[in-house]
Amino acid sequence: MSSNYNIILFLAVFYMLLISLILFILGYFLVPRNSFYIEKFSTYECGFDPFSSPRENASVQFYIVSVIFLIFDVEIVFFYPLIYYFVDIEDSVSRAEVYHEVMLFLVILTLGFIYELESGVLDW
Repeated sequence: MSSNYNIILFLAVFYMLLISLILFILGYFLVPRNSFYIEKFSTYECGFDPFSSPRENASVQFYIVSVIFLIFDVEIVFFYPLIYYFVDIEDSVSRAEVYHEVMLFLVILTLGFIYELESGVLDW
């Protein structure tokens, strides 16, 4: 029985690769080439010449903002399972415990955000 599944899996992967290869080759030969439009090959395709070199280092503040965004994004990821878990709880004591743990988590995140604001990390 297991060998039948292996054959089906092999054929499925084989056909996926075959279809991908065929579509890649068709796209390569059927897409028109416009090499005379030089703006498509420029560094910035927005219509104006760049003000400075694209090799300059970015400001550290951009990285800090991205890390802060990731922290709050992960916070939302933690809340989705808690919502479903909170709905399924029958016992009111357990529901209160989960509520207090979530509130503690939010308080810690809020205190961290206030610390970031007070220390001037987000000041530009």
